[in-house]
Amino acid sequence: IGATSGISVSDSFEVLTDITFNYHRVKLIGRESELAEPKDINYNLQNFSVSALLHYKFLELDDFCFGINSGPIATFIYGYDTKDTNEKYTIDPLGIESQYMHFDSYNGKGLSFNAFVAVGLSAQYENFMVNIRYNKGITDPYRKVPVYSPYMELKGKDNYWSFVVTYFFWDWY
Repeated sequence: IGATSGISVSDSFEVLTDITFNYHRVKLIGRESELAEPKDINYNLQNFSVSALLHYKFLELDDFCFGINSGPIATFIYGYDTKDTNEKYTIDPLGIESQYMHFDSYNGKGLSFNAFVAVGLSAQYENFMVNIRYNKGITDPYRKVPVYSPYMELKGKDNYWSFVVTYFFWDWY
């Protein structure tokens, strides 16, 4: 859910900026205790993002328009919340408890920030646009994990696909 704005640079190029609330569903394997059987645990990753994408329209047919887009995305607030009320799960193979899955927003030291680069394809009909984007992580969202894992080093970059539907309330193209 969010808001998008566009600025036409030429007949074929435009800059799309948006502010969105993102909701990702994730399943992680965990245990209620060290001796318990592992099971799937449902988590939510929620964050806010701000993007600036350069959109190139490569084909226009009557009311249809097809394009490619690319640009940076900044996300704020990064942490996994369990849908289950039991916060005592231990995540395999990390060996950390669910309550510490809030990562860099857990310790309360400032606002979490992570960066991505998006590349995608779009199709537009009149005021509706759909995008499928690949979002490649630039920063390590696990850099401030508030625990130490004896099993592995806690670092990485998140990459994901997104499907975006946009409705423009006025004609700007």
